[in-house]
Amino acid sequence: MCLLVVVVVWFVGLATASTIDTGEPLQELRTLTEGEDQETAVGEVVTETKREGKVFLVLLKIQPDRCTTQDTVNTLGTCLPSKDCTNSAGTSSGTSQRTCGGSTSYNNTYFVNPGYSGTDTGTGACTISVNRVNSNICQLRLDFINFEVDQPDVDGNCVTDFLTVSDSTVPMICGDNTGQHMYVDVDPAGGPIRVTVDRSAASTTNRLWNIKISQIECNSANRGMLPSLH
Repeated sequence: MCLLVVVVVWFVGLATASTIDTGEPLQELRTLTEGEDQETAVGEVVTETKREGKVFLVLLKIQPDRCTTQDTVNTLGTCLPSKDCTNSAGTSSGTSQRTCGGSTSYNNTYFVNPGYSGTDTGTGACTISVNRVNSNICQLRLDFINFEVDQPDVDGNCVTDFLTVSDSTVPMICGDNTGQHMYVDVDPAGGPIRVTVDRSAASTTNRLWNIKISQIECNSANRGMLPSLH
């Protein structure tokens, strides 16, 4: 994974054309005014009477996800596979993928099993420590892009493989939860948050997980409902 930090691209083209003096006033090039719909201003054409030529101005604006980068200048980027980042003329600003024993101080980090995208048959606790990007973080959102560990027992209890989040009321998560997501309340003034997948030696499951960990600010409209899977 890498972070694309190219945000705005400008294209300027010039084409010649014959014009007829109609006596109409000049059409002047203008900039996008505050509150104006950007789509109505894209591709605006400027012409002048008694003059040949047209100038075409096209504005293409890429809205990046809120990925925190390791670049002290460009702090906002878009998480992309390495090849896509290169093909898009992006600048790599570190990896956003972590596995057992890793830690992160960046938003939108991906916690994966050892050997991902292959499966894992290891044992013991696999933990990532998540440090808040600022002192105004009240929630984590966990998106289970892949999550396949051992199933619960006949009573619905997670007894072999399971995921836990430190200092939270979130119940143990086990089984197949690919495509689900959940929110976790956290203390803005607390220490690192530990997200752990416990892997039992008794399990015979080929485990697979890729969990996107997003940090949500206390005053964000993106704060979610607790605590069930969605």
